[in-house]
Amino acid sequence: MSEFMKSIVQEVLNNQGKSTTSIQTQTVSSPSVSKVQPNTQSNGKDSLTSLNRPNYQRMKKEQRLSVSGQTTPSGPNQHAVKPTQHENSSNKLKKDLFSQLSTVALGQGKIERNYGSYHIPKSIKPKQPPKLLGKTKDESYVWYFPTVTDQLAPKFKRTTNGAGVGVITSKVCLPSQLLIVNDVMRENTDAKYHLSWDRNNKDSFVWELYDHDSTRLERKLQAILQILHRKSSKTIDSYTVVSPSAWLSTQLNISTSVEAISILEGVPYYASLLLLEQYFSSEEQKPFQYSIENNYLIISGPHQVISKVIQVFRKKAESLL
Repeated sequence: MSEFMKSIVQEVLNNQGKSTTSIQTQTVSSPSVSKVQPNTQSNGKDSLTSLNRPNYQRMKKEQRLSVSGQTTPSGPNQHAVKPTQHENSSNKLKKDLFSQLSTVALGQGKIERNYGSYHIPKSIKPKQPPKLLGKTKDESYVWYFPTVTDQLAPKFKRTTNGAGVGVITSKVCLPSQLLIVNDVMRENTDAKYHLSWDRNNKDSFVWELYDHDSTRLERKLQAILQILHRKSSKTIDSYTVVSPSAWLSTQLNISTSVEAISILEGVPYYASLLLLEQYFSSEEQKPFQYSIENNYLIISGPHQVISKVIQVFRKKAESLL
């Protein structure tokens, strides 16, 4: 029994010895590992120290300084901060844009200065001087006075009241002049004017137009001048007015209301007598009214009658004279 117990105790002791040996072995092996780790860290530190790491912050700083045109500081990393080709292109583009903006700004400044030197305020613009717009072959004249001084204003036929004045004059008085006046006044019912016209042709023709708009007045005068030029190019001419106004009938001394008025200008007094005598001596005569004056003949009546008669009279007068 005692031997049996001894064997058990011995076995237990043997097992404890193995455990202790295993623990000791692990304990011993653990320090050996810890001793190796410091050597490994030391070797890693040496290898990291041997690497050449660039200083990116310094490179960026030196790059910004190089763009601004400053000198790159010298040092061991001087070659590492040189700008690349892409960076050079970017810097060149920035400089070009800045140069273009400067050029535009300078150009705008020049334009403003030039504009100021050529600008003339309305208050100091010179007044347009009066002038003779033109004259015709039959000695009709068209005068233009865009402004009239207070000193000379009373010399016109009526008070100007600060308006511009246009004047048409002629040595002779003809019915065609009244036709022009009638057309202009019909288109400008509020226009102010003065007219001197003698049916017996004992005085000269004077027509003054007044308008506060000098530009509009000049346009009217130019249009009238063109009509006078066309009229003066013909020695003998005829005109027909359908439904004449009361003003025109009064000026031509036609007391009754008529459908139309026809005028033959450029014929002497006795030439008008000849034309009328030939007409009334014919078998196809139709009645109409007439008036014989120096240098023109006026007939009035039904439109169909006088429009045909005036054409016949004109052809005969052209062949006669």
